[in-house]
Amino acid sequence: MDALRRRASLRWLIAGGYVLGLVASVAVLGAVLYFQVDGYLWRAGEARLREEAELVWRRTVLPGPPPSFGGRPPGGPPPEPGVPGEIGPSPVSPGFPLPPQQALPGPLRRDQPVVAFTAPPDILVRAPELARNLGSRELAVRILTPDGGSLAVAGGLPGALGNPPEVPGVDYQRVLAMRTGFESGRPIEIAYFAPTRNERWQVLLLPVQRNDQLVSIVQVATSRRAADDLLRALAWYLAVGGIVATVLGVIAGGWIARSVARPLERLAATTQRVATGDLEARTGLGGGRNEVYAVAAAFDDMVARLQATFAAQRRFVADASHELKTPLTAISGMAELLRIGADGGRADQRELALVTIEREVERMSRLVGDLLTLSRAEQRPHLVRPPVDLSELVGEAAGYARLVGKGRQIMVAVEPDVWTPGDRDELTRVLRNLVGNAMKYTPPEGTIRLVSRVSGDAVELVVNDNGAGISAEDLPHVFDRFYRADPSRTRKTGGSGLGLAIVRAIVEWHGGDISIASELGAGTSVTVRLPRAATPLDAASAHRSGSGSLLQLGAGSESLEKL
Repeated sequence: MDALRRRASLRWLIAGGYVLGLVASVAVLGAVLYFQVDGYLWRAGEARLREEAELVWRRTVLPGPPPSFGGRPPGGPPPEPGVPGEIGPSPVSPGFPLPPQQALPGPLRRDQPVVAFTAPPDILVRAPELARNLGSRELAVRILTPDGGSLAVAGGLPGALGNPPEVPGVDYQRVLAMRTGFESGRPIEIAYFAPTRNERWQVLLLPVQRNDQLVSIVQVATSRRAADDLLRALAWYLAVGGIVATVLGVIAGGWIARSVARPLERLAATTQRVATGDLEARTGLGGGRNEVYAVAAAFDDMVARLQATFAAQRRFVADASHELKTPLTAISGMAELLRIGADGGRADQRELALVTIEREVERMSRLVGDLLTLSRAEQRPHLVRPPVDLSELVGEAAGYARLVGKGRQIMVAVEPDVWTPGDRDELTRVLRNLVGNAMKYTPPEGTIRLVSRVSGDAVELVVNDNGAGISAEDLPHVFDRFYRADPSRTRKTGGSGLGLAIVRAIVEWHGGDISIASELGAGTSVTVRLPRAATPLDAASAHRSGSGSLLQLGAGSESLEKL
């Protein structure tokens, strides 16, 4: 079975399992229904036989104590009195009395003679009348002596060519079982099927007792023709219905299997493509709602992340190789000059070569550090972070800018309670990188403005300068790794081209976004938008100097509204 499951396709397994389950269900339900109907017809026929026999017998006038039906053993309670009345000859088929001498060819019990079981005289006389009152076209009756002799026969299906009606014969073994059961005190009603030439009959043997003695046996039988016809029709309808249900089940199973297997087959094919290195492959099944489509969407997202990771690694290696090539070339050249003595023994030339080597080594160290910082910023997990006061960070960044600004005017406008959940050191790095870029491209007489403010459910940091600005062609690429709008100027200022890429990675790690607006010759404005955090109670009193007040640092500061 396991080998079959491994070899067979999922589509055939689903369709086959569905069809097999449907066929088994239809078969079980059909069998249960068939046997339930059969049992119901049997119980209904038995109840009708008992009701008809008891009703007619009790309404027939018999001299002496009335007889009683049923399975009361000897010594039980006395029988109920009969209902007197007179009934004329039955309009249905006449009785066929048989003399008691034709009861049995020999005794059923070897220790007792047949005469010991002869019916009372009143039953012998009235047996034909009883049979006529009980018998009908649908009900065949035999009045038997306790030893199985037929006293009268009536009813039953008409016989052919004037023959007597077709009536089930006497089952002497069951008569003996009834008599033996009566004597031993066991239940003694017996019901069974009896076949004739053309029919199948449902037969019920009812004992008649008087004064705790078995005086007669009434054998009533009804034809099973109608019931058997009904059961055959039911079996036919169940078979046809089962076949139709199976055909419909095959169609529905094929459709269901195809619907379930198609996305899985597509997912499997996409998985094979990805396994061979095609990271562009996608299932394109993200629009569904069931588990298969959810798995496909998760798979597409995983492959997209994997592709982005590999692309970042390739870009990292390519960019690092490119950026390291220049300082390595310079170091190699200076070392070669020193090795071959091209400096001519002059101390100043030797010192120049050593200074060049040191400068390039420092540049490589700075580049490697930036690359590692960028890699960590892109891969670190999202953790629960404590709130950070951005207004305080802006104040610290302004102080740093004043120390290294070389006369540039630093203007600050902050609102109180500007809090965001984050890493204080990383956010400080963001501000210092933005301020450092602003100072690189702003002339000594220029102005740099730092702003922190609340904007709805977010907070914003704005770094604005009136420096050289960025052209429209370069603006979309300023956050790319190693991108330089002016390579010669960037190398002169010592930049690696990773500053804004690091800033964007840190901001996105904090769940924020960054945007830049610039005009060539007019300056640049960078806006960082971060989630807002609730203000800590202890920090609120420490940092709030007054409702709606603005912290202004440095000469020439201006209000937030003016900014």
